Amino acid sequence: MAVLQPAASLANARRPALFGAALLLLLGSGIGPLFGQAAPPAAQPQAAPPPGSFAARVVEIERSLVESSPRLKRLPAAKRKALIEFVIGNILFVSTHELGHGVLAELELPNLGHDEDAADNFAILTALKVGTGFSDRVLIEAAKGWYLSDLRDKATGEKPEYYDAHGMNLQRAYQIICMMVGANPDKFKELADLTKMPEDRQASCKTDFTFMALSWETLLKPYLRAPDQPKQKIELSYGDAKGKLAVYAKTFRELRLLETFAELIDERYNWPRPFSMEMLECGEVGANWRARKLRICYEMAQEFAELYRDYGDKLKSVQPQSKTKKKKT
Repeated sequence: MAVLQPAASLANARRPALFGAALLLLLGSGIGPLFGQAAPPAAQPQAAPPPGSFAARVVEIERSLVESSPRLKRLPAAKRKALIEFVIGNILFVSTHELGHGVLAELELPNLGHDEDAADNFAILTALKVGTGFSDRVLIEAAKGWYLSDLRDKATGEKPEYYDAHGMNLQRAYQIICMMVGANPDKFKELADLTKMPEDRQASCKTDFTFMALSWETLLKPYLRAPDQPKQKIELSYGDAKGKLAVYAKTFRELRLLETFAELIDERYNWPRPFSMEMLECGEVGANWRARKLRICYEMAQEFAELYRDYGDKLKSVQPQSKTKKKKT
């Protein structure tokens, strides 16, 4: 989950489609440096997720959505799967980022850099610590989400705001990839090469990751929850939604997305005070941490769906090899 400051809100960003995650890595066909054209590596067989796991619930939700939505039924199976997972994965990363703001605020941690950069790095580090294939794919889709946001901004003539608190779309995409490569150069070597990250940058990413991970671990160590410490009270709520947003309200409630986050962060950290998390219809695209509350708008999920609908076809699906190569000695 991500860490950062209290009132730093993603809702204030001019680029509402912020992050991504899914089971497929989508790579561009000659339309930019990040997901550049490359020969697809051989697909690796996918193991079924453990029963009852979050990943297993994603599979069930996909099946349920297809059965209840004529519009989804008309989509090719591969695109339908990618769309659903893109939306769910993006919301996962957004939530983690905003929880990062909460960790910094509630634990009163010092931050020597930009708040939004710190939140991104906390989200990345948290996913890497989970260390599953699903969490890796969440990060891959996060980078893809930034890439699609960049495509959208260029297509609509949106000018970059260099004074904005958030980094540029492609910078944030490459930061995710860099931290993945830095954490495990062998495992993510193929990803770095597919996204055309230079060899010298791949090498320096290891130093960057080591520094980032040490910084966060040092700050968080005094606040890790001991087994004998009681867990904090976290109130969870899912608001109702109307019209096209109703499907998102139903989906995230059935996924038990907030419960999943609450279990993870309450198990890991010794929170000083109770707080709450909610998903609701807001009347605008956004997500934020304010006044001890994580707030995620269903409109953000709709925004991700539209982003993928409008620009996802510009990318080509590739499943990267998941095997970790052994170092030569």
